[in-house]
This record gives sequence, C-alpha cells and structure tokens, in this order.
Amino acid sequence: MLRPLCLSYLSTVPILDVLGKRGEDFIKRFFASFSCAVNLEIERFIKEKAIDFAKRRLSITYLVTDTDDGEFLGYFTLTHKAILLNAGDFNKELYTNNLSIRDVTMQRYQCKFIILCLSCSSTIPKTMQRKLTRYSRLDKQTGNYMASAFLLAQFGKNYGVDGGKRISGAEMMELASDVLINIQRQIGGGIIYLDCEDKAKLISFYGNEGFQKFDERFSEEDNQRYVQLMRFL
Repeated sequence: MLRPLCLSYLSTVPILDVLGKRGEDFIKRFFASFSCAVNLEIERFIKEKAIDFAKRRLSITYLVTDTDDGEFLGYFTLTHKAILLNAGDFNKELYTNNLSIRDVTMQRYQCKFIILCLSCSSTIPKTMQRKLTRYSRLDKQTGNYMASAFLLAQFGKNYGVDGGKRISGAEMMELASDVLINIQRQIGGGIIYLDCEDKAKLISFYGNEGFQKFDERFSEEDNQRYVQLMRFL
C-alpha cells in the first residue's frame, strides 16, 4: 500500500499543456536543467524524445515541479497498451501456471499487443492472477482475453536539483498513481506495468511501491536485461 505523503508543494503538468502555452523553445530550455547521471537513458528521453512522442501521442510525459519556484524536479511518462491474455481455455490452469510477457505485432488490429503466455512454473501470486481475469474480457473472434494496461514507460528525478529539494521516488510514484487513478475513472483499466534494470536497489524500490515481478526480457538494442513488474490501481 502506498504510504501517505505531503505533496502540496508539488505540481504535475502534462507536457502538452506546457507546449500549448509556452511553446517548444521554452520547454527545451526548461529540460536543459535536467540531469540523471545514474541513468542516462532517462536524461536522453526527456531531452530528445519526450516532445516528439507527446506530439505523436505515443506517450505523454508529466513534468513535476516545485509550486513555489517552478523548479523542474522530475518526470514520469505514461502510455496505454492492450494486453492479450493467451490463456487457452483460461480455466483453473491459469492459477497454477506462470504468465510471461512478449511483444508481437497483430495485423488484425494494426497495433501492438502484449501477450501473456502460460509457462510452467508460477511466480505470480494467485490473487494477482485472479485480478488479471477481472480486468480482462473475452474476444470471441480470437478466443483470447483482452485487457487495458498502463505502461509506466519513464520515471526519473532531476539530480541537478539541490539535494535538500530533491524529490523522493515515493513522492514521484504517488503523483503518477494520482494521474492514473484519474484516468481510470474516465476510461477504465487497472493494470500498471513497467520494465526496470535488473538491479537490487531498483527492484526493492518498486517492490515497496506494490509492484511484483512477473517476467524478464533481454533487449538486444542496448544489451541489457530488464525485470518486468506489475501492480493494480
């Protein structure tokens, strides 16, 4: 369970709102102050990709600022994907088998799906497996179950900020959860998932925030193994 935090000094603004009011040149200058030496991909994304992805509606980045002076404290990026539960008969076997994840392109739907496939050993608790069925519906044409899911695609704080003002990861997650709960009330959905580097400190942090491991994947693009985690709103 997320612990209560005092977030009154923080403001969360969608990147498109800033683009509409202040323009692209302003926001690029604003991003120039962002530094994340512990994960350069987080820094590259906000400076090189966040604006383009938002314009193309591939994902939306939310900027976290100090309400007093407007200082850029961090950001998180959200997108929405469909999940296809490839569960066969989708019966009691679901509760004794593991669910793993992989990306495929489905020509029928002209979009990308995440497929949860049954394998041998179980790492997902039964309560989580039951919730997966709650958030899914049967596609009679394919015989599979479909659900909507929120991907926490990027999540990082600005290490260029003075240490005394630096936002905590727990505060960032609380803000991201608030945004997703508001979205859920409007369009539904209840599953959040993410990929993180296979580092004990990161996995421990997300575990404290209610995420549970369900699979791993290896990225040939950056020669990196990622742990895949999920939780429910």
